[in-house]
Amino acid sequence: MMRRLRIIFLLGLASALGLWGCQSEQERGILRGGAQEGSKERVGAAGHNRFVTPANQILTPAGRTIELSGLRPQALALSPDSKILITSGKTPEIVVLEPVSGKVLQRVGLPSE
Repeated sequence: MMRRLRIIFLLGLASALGLWGCQSEQERGILRGGAQEGSKERVGAAGHNRFVTPANQILTPAGRTIELSGLRPQALALSPDSKILITSGKTPEIVVLEPVSGKVLQRVGLPSE
């Protein structure tokens, strides 16, 4: 039981830290060469280290960005030694990554329910 609570806590903490690193330029008071308030800029990647959300926010994430097509991560867990990152999201699978290289080490399928 304690192990499960620890894993849930680590997943929540990793998610919060991931969101902390993604702050929109509008929140920082910066609008650079792109989306102006009320614009209809295309959603998705919009150049190097620049992404547009459906809510017209510009994200410039800190650190390495790893493309996980279709996954839309909703939970993250980083091992205590920072050598393994585990994530899960929209698809019924858990993905195990090496955070430094971004290499996918394993994909584990989950039941569809």
